[in-house]
Amino acid sequence: MARDYGKNSNKRPPGKSSGPLLWVFVSFLLGYLAATLFDMQTVKDWVNHNVLAEKPQAQPRVKRVADRKPELPKPKFEFYTLLSRDSSAPTRRTPPPSQNQSPAPAAVPHASNPSASQPLSPAAPPTPPVTQSNPVTGTNDAYLVQIAAFNKRQDAERLKATLVLKGFDVSLMTVTQQNNSWYRVVVGPYHSRAEAEKAQLAVARTEHIKGIIRKLDA
Repeated sequence: MARDYGKNSNKRPPGKSSGPLLWVFVSFLLGYLAATLFDMQTVKDWVNHNVLAEKPQAQPRVKRVADRKPELPKPKFEFYTLLSRDSSAPTRRTPPPSQNQSPAPAAVPHASNPSASQPLSPAAPPTPPVTQSNPVTGTNDAYLVQIAAFNKRQDAERLKATLVLKGFDVSLMTVTQQNNSWYRVVVGPYHSRAEAEKAQLAVARTEHIKGIIRKLDA
């Protein structure tokens, strides 16, 4: 059985023809709602109040800045003006001193200390002690104990000082022999030979020197 293809091709699906009409209806509905909810006058007032109102406020600020006058610099001559004021003030004159006042006594210069003005003299070096030899009495019965004889006086003085510290009666005798001077260290004098021998033994014990017993004139 043959089919009729011509009739079937003219048929359209019912759902596709209603799509554009639906979009037109939705757009109209949205426009209506927008016009109803938002009034044009309200929108215009909001724009004028929030957006356009800020521009005129900026102009007074510029004017205020322009209206400000520059501050004048302080004068640099304040010191001179104050000085001129001080000089113009009346000065109080001091009365001249009366002639009846007695003049002040002149200061008498104090005498300087003579000890302070004089230069200090250097201290003199201490003088060495001078040992004086005991005078030997010239008697025939006197005896001496010769301890030693030196050709230098310094050696004789040294031995004499040692014996004096030990309690002996010591003296020096100068004898010239063959144009040479000798310095004898003697102990005494003693009135008897026995006393001279005792002194001889005492010197031998302490100094280990055996002296020679001589008469005073020998």
